[in-house]
Amino acid sequence: MITTATITLGHEDGRAFDAYLARPAGRAPSIIIFTEMFGLSRHNREMADGYARRGFTALVPNLFWRSDYPGELAFEGPDRDAAWARLKAFDVDAAGRDICTAVNWLRAQPSATGKVFALGFCAGGRMAFARRRGQASMPRCRSTAWA
Repeated sequence: MITTATITLGHEDGRAFDAYLARPAGRAPSIIIFTEMFGLSRHNREMADGYARRGFTALVPNLFWRSDYPGELAFEGPDRDAAWARLKAFDVDAAGRDICTAVNWLRAQPSATGKVFALGFCAGGRMAFARRRGQASMPRCRSTAWA
């Protein structure tokens, strides 16, 4: 059995940094899933649920929460152009801080083992790679040893 919830990791300028959380019962290593440019969507939530069923605490942070439109965008039609525009305006430095917020939140949970794995798709893959490599524009998280 898993538990799921939409949570808030922080606030800024009247906006909420939201994320989807799926977790198994008991202590578990964590996986943070970074989405593609379309945002936190049903298939991302289903992926998190699948990892939780396999014994991981899975968190999908909405790294687009500061965007003009922070919600889910469709893969096709006019939303596709909107997703490209949102990605073009994406603030990588702010996202780096948000990633640290998410990682530190995960590690602080009583059910956490301290290990956080990163998985990203498209733009999210870039974020996972840049965070792991310690890209200059990315701030250091409280602990930089990603498992």
